Amino acid sequence: MILQAVVLAALTPAERFASLRSADSAVPVTSGTSWTLWVPLAVAGAIGIVLVTWYIVQWLRTEKGDGFAAAANRLGLAGEERALLSRIAAAAGMKDATPIFAMEDAFNNGLESFKAGSQVSGMSEQARQRLTQITGSLRKKLGFVEKPKEKSSQSAQSVPIPAGCHVRINMPACPDQVEAIVVQAGGDEIVVQLPVPLESPAGQTWRLLCASLGTAWEFDATVVAVTANGVRLKIHGQPRAINHRRFVRAPTHKPIYMAPYSFVDEAGQGKLPEFIQGTLVEIGGPGLRIHSKVQTAPGDRMLVVVTLADKRVVRGVGTVRRCSPFWETVVEISGLKDSELNALVRETLTALKQEEDRAENKAETADEASPQPAPLVARN
Repeated sequence: MILQAVVLAALTPAERFASLRSADSAVPVTSGTSWTLWVPLAVAGAIGIVLVTWYIVQWLRTEKGDGFAAAANRLGLAGEERALLSRIAAAAGMKDATPIFAMEDAFNNGLESFKAGSQVSGMSEQARQRLTQITGSLRKKLGFVEKPKEKSSQSAQSVPIPAGCHVRINMPACPDQVEAIVVQAGGDEIVVQLPVPLESPAGQTWRLLCASLGTAWEFDATVVAVTANGVRLKIHGQPRAINHRRFVRAPTHKPIYMAPYSFVDEAGQGKLPEFIQGTLVEIGGPGLRIHSKVQTAPGDRMLVVVTLADKRVVRGVGTVRRCSPFWETVVEISGLKDSELNALVRETLTALKQEEDRAENKAETADEASPQPAPLVARN
C-alpha cells in the first residue's frame, strides 16, 4: 500500500486521470482468468476416464482370451482347430468364444453360417477337404455328434481321402493288398499312384482302405481309366468304418520309451524325466498297451516315445487308462496332430495285416503237417 501511494503521488494529474480510467475498465483477475484453471482440469479428467475405460476393455478381452486358450489347451486343440473354432463362434454371434466349448447348438449353427459365407465359397477343392478334416477332428475333441444328413450321392466333401494320403487297395486279380498314394483328389474321383504300373480294365471295382482323422475307412471305387499319373478311380457309395470302435486294435511287439510326466522331484527341485524302455504289445491308434516296469495308476500322465514301422518317431503325452500289477499299462495319447494320429492308425493297420498273414501261414503249415490218409490199394 505504501509503495502504491508513493507511485501515485509521483504521477501528474493527467497521468492519475488516465490510470483511474484504465482501472475502471479493467476486468477483475479472479473472474476473468478462472477458465485457465478449470479447462485443464476438465481435459485431464476426460483423458483419465478414457484411459480407465480402455484398461477395463483390454482386461476383459484378456480374460476372455485366456479362458478360450485354457479350454483349448485342455482339449489339445491344434492351431488350425483353434482358429476354426474361433471363427465358428464369431459366425454364431458370440462376443466371447469360451462358451462355444459346451454349446453344441451354437457350434452347429455357427458352422453352418461360416460355411455359407463368402470365405468358404471362395476356397479351392483342396482347402474344402482340409476344412472338412479339421471340422471332423474338432467335433471329436469337443464331443459333439455330427448332425445326420439326408442320404445323397457321394460328394467331394464326404470323401475322406485328401491328396497325399496312403491307401491300401484290394483288387479282384491280386490276393494281397497293394499300397498306393493319392496324387489327386477332387469331387468324387481320385487318382492313385501304384508302386508298379498295372493294367486294369475300366469298370473294375476296387476296395480301398485308408486312415483319416484317426479312423480306418473302407469304401468302394470303380476304375475309370489308367493314365500316365496313375489310376483314376470314381468313389461311389458311402464310406464305412471298418470297426465299431473308434480304433481297431492289433497285436504288435516293438520297443517303446515312457516316463512319468513330472519335472520336479520330492524335494521340489527341477529334474529331467527318466525314460524307461518297455514293450508295446498292442496298438489301437493313440491307444497303447505297454509292458514295462514303470509303476503307474489310472489318471497318471506319461511321456511316450515310439518309433513306427515307417521310421517315424511319435512323441506325446498320454493318460493312463488302465494298469495291472503285472507291469501292464494302457495309455491313450492326446493332443496329437492329424498327421501323427494318421501315422498311428496306419501302424495299427500294418500290425493287423501282419497278424492276419501270420494266422494264414500258421493255418497252411498246420494243414501241411497234418497226416494224409493212406491211399487205398486194390486187393486181388
